[in-house]
Amino acid sequence: MKLLTSALGLPFGQNEVDFVIPNLEQDRRLCIDPILLYKANNLELRSLHSKMLDVFNFAIEQFENGNVKEAEYLIDFPEVLK
Repeated sequence: MKLLTSALGLPFGQNEVDFVIPNLEQDRRLCIDPILLYKANNLELRSLHSKMLDVFNFAIEQFENGNVKEAEYLIDFPEVLK
């Protein structure tokens, strides 16, 4: 297993941080950690976290109203192709 921290020579481990340290051999190359958006100092980035929650809440509402296909469409996030 090759973690990002070891590849970059960073001096901390998983138990010392509040985010997941990516495994470069297994994890997808592209991702956005929603918690990093939530904790961002930049208000524009922080607002993206709220927008993501809006999408999930709308999907839940669609499911509760019997619009299962709409809900599935909103929460289908296929893997990024290489």
